[in-house]
Amino acid sequence: MIPFPSSWRVHDLGGLVEILDSRRIPVSAKERAKRPGKVPYYGATGQVGTIDEAIFDEPLVLLGEDGVQFFDPSKRKSYLIEGRAWVNNHAHVLRPHDVLDRRFLSYYLDAADYRGFANGTTRLKLTQAAMRRIPVPLPVLDEQRRIVATLEDHLSRLDVAESSLRLAMQKIDAMATASLDRQTTAESRAWRDTTVGAVAELVEYGSSAKCAGQVADSDVPVLRMGNIQNGKINWTGLKYLPAGHAEFPKLLLQSGDLVFNRTNSAELVGKSAVFEDTRAASFASYLIRVRFGQEVNPAWANMVINSPAGRRYVKSVASQQVGQANVNGTKLKAFPLPLPPLDEQSRRVRAYEEVVGSRERLRHQIADSMVRAAALRRSLLTAAFSGRLTNPSSELVEELESP
Repeated sequence: MIPFPSSWRVHDLGGLVEILDSRRIPVSAKERAKRPGKVPYYGATGQVGTIDEAIFDEPLVLLGEDGVQFFDPSKRKSYLIEGRAWVNNHAHVLRPHDVLDRRFLSYYLDAADYRGFANGTTRLKLTQAAMRRIPVPLPVLDEQRRIVATLEDHLSRLDVAESSLRLAMQKIDAMATASLDRQTTAESRAWRDTTVGAVAELVEYGSSAKCAGQVADSDVPVLRMGNIQNGKINWTGLKYLPAGHAEFPKLLLQSGDLVFNRTNSAELVGKSAVFEDTRAASFASYLIRVRFGQEVNPAWANMVINSPAGRRYVKSVASQQVGQANVNGTKLKAFPLPLPPLDEQSRRVRAYEEVVGSRERLRHQIADSMVRAAALRRSLLTAAFSGRLTNPSSELVEELESP
């Protein structure tokens, strides 16, 4: 709980606002598609679409009712709307009384402690009755506005900084993609054009057996579509089969095997990774295992498959089946594979891995900066509602920014 200044009066939220929840009307996406329009349609955390009519037309504060991460201090719980709008039943609709600045209220609702108010197991919910009991500090209106002005001054700078960090993340990802494109593009007549199937010793679908959580230490992890991320194998969220499963050892992976995701969403189908581990592991039926001959470095083939040219091939051959895209074994065998000499493959793999390593180091640095920015935002909100941010010329922000 934020320690409010003793000079501030504290009221229950229900006594400071008019609650307009009875006017909310939920409309499904299917029904909204039949009512095209330009009126914003709002939900728990923001606009979720448009519709043809409005049920509100004034400045209001919306506070999530469910679907909000109430116990995560870095997440927004409240936001402002004005003008013509439609609100569904996932957000409480609040009209502040004249003694309460709506911007002050919205910022406070983002900083408030929802323990004892929001409840639920799998999905937190803030009922109207619980919301009415939330304590709200109430300095005089002029002081509320000074606090808001100071907050917005500092938060706007944070917004710019966070925007720059997100842009930097996009740039380093683009840098890595450009490097991958460059490294997998032929620059010599010594390269020859072939296909995955022409140079593979084995192209094989994975197991369709039902997997489960680990029971015994000897159980074998089974890689699934979610275990291929950014061209690498991710060993989290694993499912297992017993070591004595009938398909073993036939479907056990060997170091150097490439696994290809044949079924997924259109954006993710066709991703691949190379198994480079000593542990026993298998792969599920939504993956295809490719084992190459000695003239192919598997890491090179993986680069080509994940390259911009590889993604274009996947997009051109993927078939759609009930919301999922599929690239079968026949199409994988036909995958175009430019093949430089083996030593050139290895050199280009090393060059690209250096770029990826630099990207990951930069990503970690940017992620750390984003965490610090989020912590500073929380500190500013806490300071504002504990009465320590009323003077725009104070040195509080410098204090909060210091390590």
